[in-house]
Amino acid sequence: MKDYILRRIVAAYVTDANGVPTAIDILDHLGVSLLSGLTPQPPQVIGALDAISLTVGEDPVTVDLATAFSGATSYETSALPAGVTRSGAIITVTAGAVLAATTITIRGRNAGGLSEPVTLSVAVAAAPPQLATPASISPASGPVGTVFTITPAIWSGTGPFTRAGTLEQAGVVVETRSGSSIAPFPFTGTATGPLPWSETISGPGGSASAEASATIANTAPSLAPAQITVSGDDLVFPAPAITGGAPLPSLSMTALTVNGTSIIGSLSGNTLIGAAIPTSQTRVYFVTWTATNGTVPNAVRTATYTIEAVAQAEWQVSAGPGPNQATLTSVPVPPPVIATAGPDANQVTIEMGAA
Repeated sequence: MKDYILRRIVAAYVTDANGVPTAIDILDHLGVSLLSGLTPQPPQVIGALDAISLTVGEDPVTVDLATAFSGATSYETSALPAGVTRSGAIITVTAGAVLAATTITIRGRNAGGLSEPVTLSVAVAAAPPQLATPASISPASGPVGTVFTITPAIWSGTGPFTRAGTLEQAGVVVETRSGSSIAPFPFTGTATGPLPWSETISGPGGSASAEASATIANTAPSLAPAQITVSGDDLVFPAPAITGGAPLPSLSMTALTVNGTSIIGSLSGNTLIGAAIPTSQTRVYFVTWTATNGTVPNAVRTATYTIEAVAQAEWQVSAGPGPNQATLTSVPVPPPVIATAGPDANQVTIEMGAA
């Protein structure tokens, strides 16, 4: 049989459960190879194994130990850390969790014994935070009084994480959030302008940031009704109340007329002195107030007040009651007399004192 093997068989292999063949030798009782007739020698180291450095979540990496040894029929390793496995000549490193840098010692074995050692360095680093879902603010725009919902970003990566975020309105920080996670929260806008949210996240694998923004929109102004009031002999033009608008509107009296003629320069504050005293002429006062904040339309309110005319008195002069004295007597001007045709033919109706 020995001679038969030596003449007829040049190589022998063993196939493992995965179908991977491994060369073997056939030895006699003296340790002499029946394939080559030589005494087996231990496997020889023919190359180094490159270090493996992965990040959690990356695809597994395999190493073929046959690239480092010649003549090995099996392999022996030092203790393998979690995430590192071996099947025959193949070592597989899986990046499922953080693994500190570890050195694995490997030797090839055959009938001639063990080879010199070869080392393989493996490490799996923590994954930095990765943005899975961006931060958002809803709605994207709204006037003062709108309730906005701030939804922080969703992250993946290797924890634990530390997070912090700030919300600004009109350049002022109005909300802060921090912790291992940040839940969505509401905010009611009170001033116009940008509404930016910014957040940072830190973990074993590094740090990252995310931002979102909405706009608190300007709104057109609005005013309460305008009025003209009487205070003694004076007319008063009180400013109407601003009932809406953002930013806060500015209010001004833009017109004041009497019978169509501007008299705005005659005001003392918001008062026309003596303007409530009747005269022989009917006077119609008209005031206009305008509120503006850069957003159209402007708010405009007007008011009208009429001072009716009154009849003027005449004066009669009489002597007395004493020497060198005279008496002035007021005599009202008689009311107008209005004649109206009717009620029958050839008749006229006379009304005394009709206005």
